[in-house]
Amino acid sequence: MAAMMIGRHNLLLMVTGFFLNCRPTSTKDLGSGRSFLRDDDSITLDTSFFLRESPHFGLPMQTVTVNAGQTARLTCIIQDVVDYEVAWMNKDTNTVISLGETVITMDTRISVQREQRSTWILTIKNVTVRDHGYYTCNINTQPPTSIQGFLKVVEPPVLEDGDEEVWVLEGMSAHLSCSAHATPTPTYKWIREDYNTIRINSSTFVSSWIGRNLTLHHSNHRSAGGYLCIASNGYPPSVSKRVLLHVYFAPLLRGPGMEVRAHVGHSVSLTCLYAAYPSPTVVWVRENENEVLQLTEEYYTITPQDGHPPYTHNMTLHLRKLVHSDFGRYTCIVTNSQGEASYTTVLREVIAKKRPVTSTKSPPENVSLFPKLSSRETSHLSHHYQNYDYQTKNLSAPLIVNMKTGIYRGETGIQPAPSRDQSYSPRRSKNIARISLKDVNHELSSAADALRKHRHFPLMLLTFSVMGFLLP
Repeated sequence: MAAMMIGRHNLLLMVTGFFLNCRPTSTKDLGSGRSFLRDDDSITLDTSFFLRESPHFGLPMQTVTVNAGQTARLTCIIQDVVDYEVAWMNKDTNTVISLGETVITMDTRISVQREQRSTWILTIKNVTVRDHGYYTCNINTQPPTSIQGFLKVVEPPVLEDGDEEVWVLEGMSAHLSCSAHATPTPTYKWIREDYNTIRINSSTFVSSWIGRNLTLHHSNHRSAGGYLCIASNGYPPSVSKRVLLHVYFAPLLRGPGMEVRAHVGHSVSLTCLYAAYPSPTVVWVRENENEVLQLTEEYYTITPQDGHPPYTHNMTLHLRKLVHSDFGRYTCIVTNSQGEASYTTVLREVIAKKRPVTSTKSPPENVSLFPKLSSRETSHLSHHYQNYDYQTKNLSAPLIVNMKTGIYRGETGIQPAPSRDQSYSPRRSKNIARISLKDVNHELSSAADALRKHRHFPLMLLTFSVMGFLLP
């Protein structure tokens, strides 16, 4: 150990002599050259001084920027060094780092390499903020010459411990803060986690806030939520911290409407939108003519509502295949430590109106075209026309028309009705066939010609006139 200390002492003396440009012999300037006065008073002329060129720096030193923890390299380029010595120094601390390629400092992170005879590289591993500053590359000329460079050590922000959750009563002010250490000093920016505006007070809303501390005055349920503090100093990566603000407030409630209508057998859903903190107790109550019933959880579902302030949920009541007892008053009730809120909706039954029934009953199959006659009139007609035969029909029998088949019938014989295409007028009902008056007139004319020859023609004419009157 003693030998090591003596060796370092001798090295320090050598470095001191380097910077003082001292030699063990005295020198005198002899005009055109440099002479050395020896101890025996003899003078020797050093002619090599006239042959070598003065050293100079090839390029200026650049500023080197590195993140803390990385390796920094500072480069010094010197032309025509010949046998001059090069030394590195820390200008801020005024300490010698190296002489030539020999490192003098005790810091094991530091080393010096010479490349291609003209390049000296100072290497510092795992740099810290303490290494930040100016460094000089020196040549032991007379007077000494030097060049300096700057080592910039930057440190991305590193967040410090702090509150990650804050609780406050509605109407009180909330204080959020964050802190980070970095080089250079970082700046702070606050935004909302949901990208909504920040409510500073009842009249001030901002998209972001600059500063370490964020104060929200007179907070309410819309102030609650996550806030991000972003620290940055221009050197990535930036870092962020999430602070969750809880605001205690009484339940807020919005219902499906004062009245909802539905049909028996159909399904319906009733939804109450509520917000409350702390988490509330929620129930549905049904009241009809017979009872008041608190519904169990199997009747409804609770889901978070996106796009609304925090702690907002939907409470949806599902009613399927409605029966009469399902109709009545439904109330959703929300309760927490800060208060209670309720909303009532009346579910009414929709009663379908009965449509008027249109009769489609067919008339009797056989409809007489003659009015009812007395027995005396019938016997009179039978006596006078019992021997008359008109197209194989006995006209003393009542003349009957079948309304379904469209065929004239008598007691004896059948005669087809006139052709449908030619003999029917537009039908007023699909259940009733109408005979064209034209065809009836044609039949009456034929019958009239036959009856003119008969002695009872006037009575027969009266009969067929009655038949024509009855037809439409």
